[in-house]
Amino acid sequence: MRRGEDIYKEQNLSAPDLSRQDLLGAMEKYPVLIERPIVVTEKGTRICRPPECVREIL
Repeated sequence: MRRGEDIYKEQNLSAPDLSRQDLLGAMEKYPVLIERPIVVTEKGTRICRPPECVREIL
């Protein structure tokens, strides 16, 4: 999740009492919160930022 986004702060998404479902709901409502790109391979799944990280799972 992109914690630096204004909407993250405005929605108080760092609150410790929020459930996984709460956070997933926020990402559904505000897609800008989703950290991208997400790469999935047989070796695993990784958020590839910086882009060089993708080499680790290829």
